[in-house]
Amino acid sequence: MNKDELNASLNYFIENRDSIGITLYTVIKNEEKPRKLDIESTALPDLKKCFWTP
Repeated sequence: MNKDELNASLNYFIENRDSIGITLYTVIKNEEKPRKLDIESTALPDLKKCFWTP
């Protein structure tokens, strides 16, 4: 895959940025399974900014 093919593959995420959500999991010491974090909807926009670099 070259750069142009990669850009084409990722284009969906670029064009639909506002409709994409995030899910965070954490691994707690001495536990075998990761836990899905319960994040308040008001915090999601700021969290998305952490993962999105325009």
